[in-house]
Amino acid sequence: CVLLPSKTVAPLRGRRSIFPGLVNYRGSCSVNSVISCLYASVELRNYIVHHWSRSAPFDFKLLREFCKLIYEMRDRSVINVIPNDSL
Repeated sequence: CVLLPSKTVAPLRGRRSIFPGLVNYRGSCSVNSVISCLYASVELRNYIVHHWSRSAPFDFKLLREFCKLIYEMRDRSVINVIPNDSL
């Protein structure tokens, strides 16, 4: 279901988005949309940032890669992020 806005709004030029875009690599757009939604969840993102370190010994590779991706997406100097193949 797609909801169209009631009026057309021109995009702002010269402004960065809220977070970097994820590069769609080999048809990964559906996975990227899930990652973007999880990243937009402020509570989840803050929990990862404040309670897990990059060097934490995770047992689950997927969780470790997701945490690394969260850190990359928080970096305001990054424009595009390419998710690892394990995601």
